[in-house]
Amino acid sequence: MATGQDWNRLNWQRLASHVISFRQLAGYPTPRALADVTEPRKEMSYKTLLRIERAAQPVSPNTLGILERYLHWKPGSAVTVLHGGEPELEGIDAKEAESAAIRREILAMTPEERTATYRRIRAVLGPEEAEKWRQRVIELIADADEEPLSSPQQTDDEVG
Repeated sequence: MATGQDWNRLNWQRLASHVISFRQLAGYPTPRALADVTEPRKEMSYKTLLRIERAAQPVSPNTLGILERYLHWKPGSAVTVLHGGEPELEGIDAKEAESAAIRREILAMTPEERTATYRRIRAVLGPEEAEKWRQRVIELIADADEEPLSSPQQTDDEVG
């Protein structure tokens, strides 16, 4: 396991993104909702959870272990995420986990990237299927405070 300077160089922003997605998937819509469970048990404070979700500063392996339990991750998964991997899940539906992964990818896109992706999909699938896809994306990231994909007003000739 990484320690000292190496620990600080791990991808804490990546972990933050995963924690937010999987926290919501685990039934905690906000950091406060999770902290309301962990604080009375003296496991993890709201402040610590915010530090993790904002990638403000590294936390201890013990804190990561506590977080893993609430996110339904197998032990060691947080460190795996910090190193670029994906968490191993416990007691969570694979389809829900896939949706969380897609949500993370979409939220990482800029609005321009989202629109370009929508246009490529529209060119391949056609307007009706592309609109179904866009609606599914909106469902996947409904908890986010941003518009996932705008539906560009264009003709099929413009897309090709």
